[in-house]
Order: sequence, then C-alpha cells, then structure tokens
Amino acid sequence: MAWETCVSVSPAAVAEAAAILDVDVASDGEAKRQLLLVVDDDDDSEPNPYEYRVFFEWLWNDYGCKIDDVTRGPTFRTPGARIFPCVEVYSCRVIDLAAGLEWPIDVFGFVAARDALGRKRNYIFNRPRGDAQTLTAEDPSFVLTGPIRAINCSQRIEFEVDLKVRGKSQSDKDKVLSARYIVYETIGPNTVVGQVMSKARPGKRCSVEVTFAHLAGAVEAAIEVRVVQGSSGFRGRFIARTDGYDDDVVLLDSSNDGSVPVADDGVIKLARSVAVVESTGVLNLHAIITRNDSSSGDDGGGVASEGHAEFAAQRFESSCRTLDLGFCKMLATVSWSMIPLI
Repeated sequence: MAWETCVSVSPAAVAEAAAILDVDVASDGEAKRQLLLVVDDDDDSEPNPYEYRVFFEWLWNDYGCKIDDVTRGPTFRTPGARIFPCVEVYSCRVIDLAAGLEWPIDVFGFVAARDALGRKRNYIFNRPRGDAQTLTAEDPSFVLTGPIRAINCSQRIEFEVDLKVRGKSQSDKDKVLSARYIVYETIGPNTVVGQVMSKARPGKRCSVEVTFAHLAGAVEAAIEVRVVQGSSGFRGRFIARTDGYDDDVVLLDSSNDGSVPVADDGVIKLARSVAVVESTGVLNLHAIITRNDSSSGDDGGGVASEGHAEFAAQRFESSCRTLDLGFCKMLATVSWSMIPLI
C-alpha cells in the first residue's frame, strides 16, 4: 500500500496494526489512546514500520496530523496560553551497545518528542546521513538541537526514536540502531514532578536513554545571545540552568571543535535556544569562552573568560542582560511565553 493511501484503512487493518503494537481497540473501533505505543523494528530497510504508520494515521488523521508533520516554534506568546507543566530535556544518549556493533559509531536520524500540541514531531536531535554524529564509549551523548518549543505535559509524552548507524564503507550497509518509542505518562502514579529522571527502552542493538525533568508550572524561555562589542573569534560553551535543578541545558559547546558560529549581525548560532523555567523561578545563563588567537601568549589556548546572567521568569515580556567577558561583550535576550494548552 502506498504511503498516500495509509490514511484510509479498514477495521481489519486497524485491528491488525493494533495487535502488532499491543494496544486495545474497542468494539466500536475506537482505540484507547492512553495506552503505550511501542515499536521496535530491527529490519535494516524499514526503521519506521508500515504498521505503525497505518495506525498513527488512522488514530490522528481526523485531528489533521500526519506522522511526518513537524511542529513549529518557539511559542512566542500564543493566544490562550497559560502557566502549565512542561518537560525540560537535558540529554539523550546511546547505552548498552550490542548485536556486533562496536564503538565508535556514526549515527544519523532523529529523536523527537510528541506532546498534546498536535502530536507533531518536536525534534531534539535530527541529522541527515551526510552529517552523522560520531558517538564513542567515552561520549555516547547526542548534540541536541531542540526542542524548538516547550514540551507540554497536559497529556502523555512520546519520545520517538528513529536512528541508524552509517556503514563504514560502501560494502558495509547502514543498520537500524533503534526504532522505538519512550513514553512518559504525565498523569498517574508513575509521574515524577520536580525531579530529574532518565527513561530508556532496550532494543536489539542498543538502548536509547532520555534524561529530563517534569516542571510543575512552567513558562517558555527563547534565548538569543549577540556579540555587541569586541572580538567574535572564540570557542566555548553556553549553558542554561533552571533555578532548583542541577542539570545543564547545553545551548552550544564548541570547546573542542572550533569557533562559536556568529552571524554577520553578531547573533550566536546556538545549537538549541529554548528552555522552560518554573514560573516563579530563575533562568541562569552561563558562558565560558576562550579566544582563538594567540594574543594571550599561550599558543592560542587562551585563558577562559566567564560570564553569568540571571533572568527572573516572566509571562510575556522580554528580558535583557549583558555578559562582560573581557575581550568582548554580549547581550543576552530571553523572550518569555506561557504554554498553549492544546
């Protein structure tokens, strides 16, 4: 069956897909949407099984959502928004490598969150084959580039995993690394609010683990950092941290692989730029940078300069702070938004 025809399926096909995914379908054909959807396909040619596509389209097509639809963001003061529980994602990594795979591995594909806002993909990692990330036993974590908007906790959250290992030669074909769904039930006895937690799903070749926190009442912070004075030739690390949580949201880390990318207008091209903050909390922004030239007299290694700024959470306003790092100054701007319900 072609992809374009997947949106219209017979009750028998729905029942077959539901059986494969281990979900219940009532006698009237209505699926119980609260139940866990788990997919694991080790077929090298089809990481996202046809059966799941059939089921997803049947379940969500009436709501205008296709399986490959991507969300938009940041929120930017969407009407009808309010302070609401959200998830902050800190990291995603590969663990328990198996089935003949050995470190290092070159990984491409995506990890995306699906929440109640349309069930569309909100990428936290997304790379094409030609830009695969090399993971090692010492550093098996992905460089996150999202989410691009706050992840809403009004209903359960599904982390969709669709990853492949790039073959090391022309004769070594690509392999599916993981094609699974990690589910976090945001309501119920397994809900953990106010703490950092990790959830993983084991597969044939590895487990993929996501570390995140469930914030009870949050607002969205869209972060921009601009060089306004001095040199832009530097490398370094930019992190954000929510008051009360010890884990870092890594916005950009070029400490070991070159200069911080800076646009012509001075805006730093952060890898990810959206965080969530408790509505009564504080967002801490920290920069540690080093000049790329040898003017400091230590063969270009430079001396690290550090800057720090604090932003009290707001609902709609924008907040600005200056980071004075000696050889340059930066203006950090946080645009605040509340969270849409659906």
